[in-house]
Amino acid sequence: MKRCMILIALTLLLAGCGGPTTPAPDLEATHAAALLTPGTRAREVAADALPEFGRNPPMLTGFTESADEITVQWALGEEDIRSLLLISARRDVLTMAQALWEAGYNSQTYVFSGTYRTVEFQGGQVYEDQVILVILHPDTTGRIVWDGFSTDDLPTIADTYWQHPDFTP
Repeated sequence: MKRCMILIALTLLLAGCGGPTTPAPDLEATHAAALLTPGTRAREVAADALPEFGRNPPMLTGFTESADEITVQWALGEEDIRSLLLISARRDVLTMAQALWEAGYNSQTYVFSGTYRTVEFQGGQVYEDQVILVILHPDTTGRIVWDGFSTDDLPTIADTYWQHPDFTP
């Protein structure tokens, strides 16, 4: 009789009829929350700001975040005309900086390092060349009026600006 009562109690418990039960954890929500830990949300903001068009669109290749700095490394997309590469690099910097600023990352220095993959014509050797390095401190980023800000203005407003010598007139 005692064994029968235990079996009935277990059956009712498993069927959800034995009183209040704890709902199963939402694993998808738990996983999504884990992905949005500090560092990954800012990475997601920067990655989402990059354009998704072209044969080989730009993509993040490295990302670090600390209390006072966000460093973004990205590979520039393939451009058919080399002269557009620098314009694209500056545009990428500005769109990522604006996205990070508007997402509330306003107290950190932004460091952007853009690279471009080139393949040697003979021999097929692949090189990853740095094309641009831009550093924007929070006070500088806070002064930017994003509407109408031109990619041509980036070298003059950035706290540190370097571009590959091949693009320097």
